[in-house]
Amino acid sequence: MTSLSKHISRLIFFVLLSLTLVQESFSQENQDPSELLTDKLIKKGLENIAVKKSGKDIYIFYENRRYRWEPDAINEIFKETGNSYNDSSRIHVVPLHHHIPFTVISGNIQGLNDITFNTDSVQKLLHRLKTKNRSYGKIDLVFLPGFMVQFGNYDHPVEWQVNLTPILRASLWKGMTLSARATIPLHSELQQYEENKIRLGTVALNQLFRLPKNVFLNLSTGLFTYPNKISSELEYERYGFNSDLRKYFLNSDLCVGGNLGVTGQARLSKGVLDYWPMDRVNYSIYGEYRDPVYNVTTRLTAGKFLYDDFAVRFDLSRQFREVTIGFFALKSDFGYNGGFSFIIPIAPRRQLKPAPVRVGLSNYFKWEYQASSVHPSASIYQTDSDLDDKMRFLNAGYLKNQIGERSQGKGEDK
Repeated sequence: MTSLSKHISRLIFFVLLSLTLVQESFSQENQDPSELLTDKLIKKGLENIAVKKSGKDIYIFYENRRYRWEPDAINEIFKETGNSYNDSSRIHVVPLHHHIPFTVISGNIQGLNDITFNTDSVQKLLHRLKTKNRSYGKIDLVFLPGFMVQFGNYDHPVEWQVNLTPILRASLWKGMTLSARATIPLHSELQQYEENKIRLGTVALNQLFRLPKNVFLNLSTGLFTYPNKISSELEYERYGFNSDLRKYFLNSDLCVGGNLGVTGQARLSKGVLDYWPMDRVNYSIYGEYRDPVYNVTTRLTAGKFLYDDFAVRFDLSRQFREVTIGFFALKSDFGYNGGFSFIIPIAPRRQLKPAPVRVGLSNYFKWEYQASSVHPSASIYQTDSDLDDKMRFLNAGYLKNQIGERSQGKGEDK
C-alpha cells in the first residue's frame, strides 16, 4: 500500500509538472513579442527598456550599465530582436544615457543599415512609452585604481603615487546624476603633503539636457577638485556652478561648444567645510572634429582657465576599439606645455547586473602626463560629467566601424 502511494504521488507530480511546462510554453507562444523581448533584455541586465512595434518598424530603447563596451550591448539586442520577430522587420535600436536618447541604429536581423545621431524623431515616441526596469535610485560604488608620477625634481628625480579612488554614482531622474569620490593613497613618494592624505574629491550634481537639432546642455553644481601644480599650500577644492553647451554637426563628427564656470575657493578640513565667495569666472570655447573612417579626433580649445591664464590647447587622439591614445600641446600665459594621455579598459568585460546597490570596478582607466608640472597651464576643475565618455562609444562613425564591419563579416576594428 505504501509503495502504491509513492507511485501515485510521483504520477501526480509528473502530471502537474507537465501541465506547468505546457502552460508556460503556451503562454510564451501567445505572449506579445514586444513583451517577450522586453523580458529577455531585462534578464540580460539592461535597463530603461521600451519596445514599440509600428507596422514593420520595431523601436527598442535601452540603457546599458551591464556591458563595458557599448557595441556588445547593441549586438545582443539585434540578436534577441531577430529571435522575436520575422525577417522583414526593420529594427531601430536607441541607446539611452540617463534616459536621454543618443543615437538611432537601424537595420534588420541580417545586419546594420544606417546610424543617425539625430534623435528628434524618436524623442516624442519615447515620451509616450513607459520604460521598464528603470535605473533611477540605483547606486553604484565603483573602485578606480590611480597612478601619479612627477619627473624633474633635482632632489627627487622621480616621484610617484599609487592610489585607490572609490566613486559613488546614482541616477536620480531623467538626465540627473549624483557622483561623489574620494582618493585613498596606497603608496606615495610625492613631496607635497596634501597628496599623501585621504581626501574628498568631486561631489557634484550633473543635469544633462538634449535639446532639438543635436544640442546638449550640461549643468553641474557642487564641490569640484582640480590638480595642485604650484605648492602644497594651494587648496584642492572649488565650489560653484559650471555649464557646457555644445552642438553636433555632420552626424556627430563635428562639434562646437563653450564652457562657463563660476566658482569659489573651498577647503574641507577635519570634517568642516570652509568656503569663500564665488569670485572666479572661467570660460572656454572649443571645436572638435572626428574622422569617421580612422576614428581620429582633433580638438582646439581656447579660453581663460583656473589660474586666470589665457591659453590655447590642441589635442589629437585616436581610438582603437576600446583603447584611446592622445597627444596635446598648449600655449598659455605661463609658457608652453605638452604631453600625452591614454584610456584603457579594465576587466571584467561585463559588470554585475544593476541592483539597488552594486559594487564593482570602473570600466576604464584614464591617465594624462604633462611634460612640465611646474606651470599650471590651462588647468580645469573636474565636475565628473560623463558626457564625453559616452560620446566616445556612441559616435555615429565609430559605431559604423565597429558594428557595421562585424555585421558584414569584415573584422572588428579599423
